[in-house]
Amino acid sequence: MKKISNFYYLLLLYLISSSGCYGQYSISGDLGADYKNKKIYLSLLQYDNLTTMRKDQVLFSSETDSAGYFKFNGKLLSEEDKIYRIHTNLSENSLGFDFAYTPEVKNFENFIFSNTDTIVFKKSGGVWFLNTKNTNPIDKEWKVYKKVERELTNQLVTIKNTEVRKQSVEKTLKELKQYSIENKVHPLPTLLVINGFTESVLKKDYEANANFYINLYERLLRVYGKNSYTLNYENQLSRFAITPTKENLVYHRRLNYFSFFIILILLGSTIYLMLRIKKLKKTTASLASINLTQQEQKVAELILEEMSNKEIATKLFISLSTVKTHVRNLYSKFEVNNRADFAEKMKNQPGY
Repeated sequence: MKKISNFYYLLLLYLISSSGCYGQYSISGDLGADYKNKKIYLSLLQYDNLTTMRKDQVLFSSETDSAGYFKFNGKLLSEEDKIYRIHTNLSENSLGFDFAYTPEVKNFENFIFSNTDTIVFKKSGGVWFLNTKNTNPIDKEWKVYKKVERELTNQLVTIKNTEVRKQSVEKTLKELKQYSIENKVHPLPTLLVINGFTESVLKKDYEANANFYINLYERLLRVYGKNSYTLNYENQLSRFAITPTKENLVYHRRLNYFSFFIILILLGSTIYLMLRIKKLKKTTASLASINLTQQEQKVAELILEEMSNKEIATKLFISLSTVKTHVRNLYSKFEVNNRADFAEKMKNQPGY
C-alpha cells in the first residue's frame, strides 16, 4: 500500500513538473556590471530583414539588473522555429535603434528559436551577444551553414575584376546550394543564406535552375504551411518567373483588349447565324407541312412563271373565276397577300 502511494506521489510530482516546463522558453544574458538598467529588446524577424532595425519588429523589452544581467522567459513565443533578434542600443540617448557589427562592437544577434528553447548570451571583451549557447537544433545548423558561407564569400573580397567577381559570386551561390542539398539543411537556414545574394543574381540562377527554388518552397510549405515565410518567398519566386517591362505590359494589355473585341464580334456573328438558321428551319418546316391540291400546284407553278390570272386560265382551260379562287386559297395557305410574297415563300418549298 505504501509503495502504491509513493507511486502516485511520484506521478503527481512528474505531472506538476511537466506541466510547469511545457512550452517554456528562456532567453538570458550578461552585459557586465557597467551596464545596469540598460534596455534590451527581443524582436521577431522576417527572413529578408535580418539587417533592419525597426520598432515594429519588437516583441518584448527588458532591462539589465545591477549586475548587467537580463532575462526573458515565458510561454508566449511560437512553437515553430522562427527568427528572432536580441538587441540593445549603443547609447541610451538614441532616438531610434542603432546598428553595429564590427570585430570591436556588436550590439545585436539574430538566432532561430522556439517556445521550448533556451539560449544564453555572454559578453566577450567589449562585444555583446557574442558567445551564445542555444538549445535549438535548427539554429546550430544555421551557424554551421553561415560559417561555410563566410569561408566562401571571404575569397570574393580580394577579387577586383568586375566580370571575374560576378562569375565568382554565381559559383559561390551554386556551391552553397549544393551544400544545402548534400547536407539536407533545414529549409529556413537555407532560405536565410541563399537570400543573402542580390535579387538579380538569384533571378539569373532561378532561370537556369528553377527546381532548387521550387523544391525549397515546397519544403518550407511542408514545415510551416502558409505562414509569412512561405508567402513572402512565394512572392519572390513570382518576381523571378515573371518580370515584364512596362512596354510589355502595355502591349499585352492592348492585345487583350483587341482579342476581347474580336471574340465579341465572333460571338455576335455566331448568335446571328444561329437565329437565322433557326428561323429558316422553322419556315421550311412550316412550308413543307402545306398540302396543295393538284390544280393548286399547277396554278402555283404558273404564278412562279409570272403568268397573269387570265394567262393561267387559258393555259389550264379553266374559267378566270376558278383561277382567282385557286389564287385566294394559295394566299391563305401560305399566309401572304400578294404574288411577290407568295413567290418568295414558294422558293423555300422542297423541289423549287
